[in-house]
Amino acid sequence: MKLEARMPHVLTVRTTVTCGHTPGKVTTASSAKLTVSGVPVLLPSSIGDMPVTGCPLLPPPQGTVACKAVVQVQQGAAAKLSVGGEPVVLDTLSGSTNGSIPTDVPPTPQTHLAAPTGEPKLQAS
Repeated sequence: MKLEARMPHVLTVRTTVTCGHTPGKVTTASSAKLTVSGVPVLLPSSIGDMPVTGCPLLPPPQGTVACKAVVQVQQGAAAKLSVGGEPVVLDTLSGSTNGSIPTDVPPTPQTHLAAPTGEPKLQAS
């Protein structure tokens, strides 16, 4: 029996993108012309530099900084599906925020940016 790899789902503005620290949520917006059930898909520009609200990272330890903004989308861009030359974002999304925990030596950006399964009506690679 051959197992097939799951094709990633496309993320839309209805997808909850988190900083990885519940209930931290990334604000997303998109004016992409490609929609799923009338809802615009997310592009890396829809997530990059966007604010994070509700991140619970607080001291202690002293110097802990809550996630306030997305720094970089590192993975999750579709290789074959794009809108206006920009790839759509898939549920394989990962990236970093400006939050930090000082016990990391040296303190590093938090790299827990993620999204749950995206829109099941549209898959891409």
